[in-house]
Amino acid sequence: MPRTRTKYIWPPPMLADDNNATSASTPTISNAATNEPRAKKPRLESASTARKSTASGRNTPARQNQEPSQGQAEGKADYWDPDSGVAPPSQEAIFAAYARIPMHTQIKRYREWRRFGSVHDDYCMKCRKAGPKTLVPCNTCSKCFHDECTPPGSLYNERRQWFCALCVHRNWHEQPPTLTPPASPSPEPANNAIDQRSSENNTDQRNNRNMADQQENVPSTGNSQALSILAEISRSMSRGETRHTPNLPPQPHRFSDVSSPYSPNPSSITLPSISTRPHEFGLPPPPAPSPSAYGGNSILDSHARKSKFATLSSEVDSALWVLYRELESVTSLRQQIGELESEIVKLRQDVSIRDNQLILSRRSMSSAHNNTNTGMPGGISQAEIDRLRVQAAKVEELTRQAESMRAKNEALEKELKDAKAESAAKDEMLNEWKGRLVSLIGN
Repeated sequence: MPRTRTKYIWPPPMLADDNNATSASTPTISNAATNEPRAKKPRLESASTARKSTASGRNTPARQNQEPSQGQAEGKADYWDPDSGVAPPSQEAIFAAYARIPMHTQIKRYREWRRFGSVHDDYCMKCRKAGPKTLVPCNTCSKCFHDECTPPGSLYNERRQWFCALCVHRNWHEQPPTLTPPASPSPEPANNAIDQRSSENNTDQRNNRNMADQQENVPSTGNSQALSILAEISRSMSRGETRHTPNLPPQPHRFSDVSSPYSPNPSSITLPSISTRPHEFGLPPPPAPSPSAYGGNSILDSHARKSKFATLSSEVDSALWVLYRELESVTSLRQQIGELESEIVKLRQDVSIRDNQLILSRRSMSSAHNNTNTGMPGGISQAEIDRLRVQAAKVEELTRQAESMRAKNEALEKELKDAKAESAAKDEMLNEWKGRLVSLIGN
């Protein structure tokens, strides 16, 4: 049943703005408990009759002055700061938070992120947890998401690169911000520029022709044998690598552009074209990740530049990289062997000193025993006997220490021999594999 306007109005319109009248007309807790009609009357009439007349003659409710404050309260409930470290309440809060940041500031952050190596966050953007599950990184920002936390609106492109919903909303999945190219060189005379351009074109054509000829001459069997040899090298050397390299912290999974395996068919060989990625406009490439990073998909970084004169596949290059790392570790092994040898020399000197002390103590004891047996006048006193007993106890203790030192010395010598034998075997194996690899590549 609709409410009808009452006959009497309280408070009067002239006292509507008076605070005392308002406080006097406000119902108390006792009135609300007893449900008196007089306590309800000002509550109904204050909302229906307290209207303000505008210039056009229409009445505007006084409640409109309270609506902005209610909207601000609702906005504060959905307000979220990206740098606060708190999980966002909703996807709309994420869009609103980044919409408040000017576009030129976002582009500046993107360029700085690209210049410093495109490092992604190690936690999920939505739940703010690293977790044991894998993280899916965005290709144009530092955000990562779990599979179940992926926001709607994100997508993959044809190169299996994932873009979050925020970057898709910015249209960065199709047109990412371009990095500032290097400054152009000073202009040269027209004739010199034309001559230089023609000479560069001739050299490029000649190099491309030579490269194609070299790739046609590479046999498929040689490449497969080289791959098998390098795989065996990496497997055998990974045992020694785990003893010297510390465990690295887990890093977020990244979808890198893994190059296709090498194909010996000459018709399928294509020369590498100039990359159109924005981070290669004369800027330093990002650092190469470790072999255990990104799930072990690739040892070399996908963003690293490849020379157009390279004739080997990415698998062979990665195996060669591991081989060079092992060769570099040989110097550290030799240094450790030298330290062990110096320690063994010191231990030998200590053992010789203890042996000499034992010999002297035994001689003194034998001379004292001979003197007591011969019955020399004025025999040895009791104090001298006690001193010799104490010295004999010390000699026995020194003897035990010498035996332990001798056993330790033998163990160190055995360890040194094993290390030398292992180092010699590794050097011989490496030299043999290097020779085989050089012969295969030369063919």
